[in-house]
Amino acid sequence: MRNVASVSGLVEAFGSRPGSEEFVFTFFDPYAIGLGLAEEALAFLEHEGFRVVDRRFVQYTQSSIEAVYSPNRPIALDKTWAVPGEVYLLESSCALILRTPSRSACAAFKSLKGSADPNKRSPHHLRSRLQAPTRALSLMHSSDDTRAMIEEAATAFDPRELRMLLESEGRPTLRANSAIQQLPGAVVGRTWRPSPLEFLVHLRLRLAEEVELVAPFPEELVSPWREAANELEGLRSEPPASREVYLRVVAREAALVNDAVQAGLSHPRRPGMFDYRVEPALVATVLELLHHPALYRETDLTRIIGPLGALVRNAYERVLLRSALQEFE
Repeated sequence: MRNVASVSGLVEAFGSRPGSEEFVFTFFDPYAIGLGLAEEALAFLEHEGFRVVDRRFVQYTQSSIEAVYSPNRPIALDKTWAVPGEVYLLESSCALILRTPSRSACAAFKSLKGSADPNKRSPHHLRSRLQAPTRALSLMHSSDDTRAMIEEAATAFDPRELRMLLESEGRPTLRANSAIQQLPGAVVGRTWRPSPLEFLVHLRLRLAEEVELVAPFPEELVSPWREAANELEGLRSEPPASREVYLRVVAREAALVNDAVQAGLSHPRRPGMFDYRVEPALVATVLELLHHPALYRETDLTRIIGPLGALVRNAYERVLLRSALQEFE
């Protein structure tokens, strides 16, 4: 569960601070992502003046989704809105903090998205444009006010990350506009089709972005990963060449991995955690495993990656991971 005192401190410090009203927390649910609608929704919001400050994929749990919805009404099986609670548990959601200067971001977002009830919204509303079919499958959630923005964002972002974002008055993080965090296309017919070994490099980049604010990896470790990801993209039909590039990645990172792993393992536990949130120590453990291909056959990496903030984001990527590990059996 999250550290209530830590979140309360954020509310006290920023709840009524001038400028805090320019932020809104939102997430697109697995249904929206599975249909490939989330990127279209984000493009619409950017056209309306919203800018991404931070984003991350999240595998919501029952306790974390209840923390979002329970302040408004009790969780109950006979409530229509409770059905999305089951949707969120299926796959990853994409959580975002958006900013729009000089106005209330929560109010502006609410007026743009329209009601979850199809009978209570107009054709120009975002949910109508995306053809959100029912109240239960409404595709997205957004915070009602600044206090809710802080409390709900703490279900997806570390409170220390939130404090840094709010103190910076909305300076975007690296992952805010990172290709690694881009919303995927529809699960069927997706456009991003990496090779298995390319995917292992992307996992490293996702690890780096998960701890960007609180326990950053050195740039000299991350930069070769970016270069290798670009190179591997052009080698998707050449497995032997891809394997050679990947093993070169492993060799180049060898001099820096141990220090990065030790730094992550010794990092103090982060406050305000839900069970699924990413600890620097857990990131360090996965990085260490990724660095040793010989260990793949002995370790079910998916069990470790499972809690990593939806690092592996859908069934398609889980198959990719399995395929990548089999390359070294």
